[in-house]
Amino acid sequence: DGVRVKDGQRAEFTLMYPAADSVRQSIALAVQSAAADIGIEVSLEGLSWEAISPRMRQDAVVFGSGAPYDPDLTLFNQFHSSQAYQGFANPGGYADEEVDRLIEEGRRTLDPDARNEIYREVQRILAEEQPWVFVAFLEHAYVIREPWTGFPDVVEPHEHGFNGGPWWDLTLLRAP
Repeated sequence: DGVRVKDGQRAEFTLMYPAADSVRQSIALAVQSAAADIGIEVSLEGLSWEAISPRMRQDAVVFGSGAPYDPDLTLFNQFHSSQAYQGFANPGGYADEEVDRLIEEGRRTLDPDARNEIYREVQRILAEEQPWVFVAFLEHAYVIREPWTGFPDVVEPHEHGFNGGPWWDLTLLRAP
């Protein structure tokens, strides 16, 4: 059937994505297609976050995270062992003593150049160990017709729906 098999084990896995998120659904479909090209069968499941959460230890999920302001805003939650299996923080249970040490050092270091070097080393280790498969880096462009008043500061850079990001209170904002 075109799916690779080794020692009786088929190359297959389930990839979950939040059903209400069309961007993550598209990413899941792209992963499924690319995997099929190399003989891996990916079964997709669009679910609610409530249904995804208890299965994150056994099945893959199209996860999104990021913060453009400081690397520590995501590195600690995603990769520090103290956060393993703490809800959506470090859902894969990644643990590495050197990464923990570097993240903690980066959090205490005030010199920007020294922090950059520390976080570069974290990135090098993560690139070697591959605790996550990074599939895409999304950049969003929002267009708003002027004049627009009361636009809030946005801290959530990866929100795709109308429940977050710059749209978190869209019903309260009205163009004059």
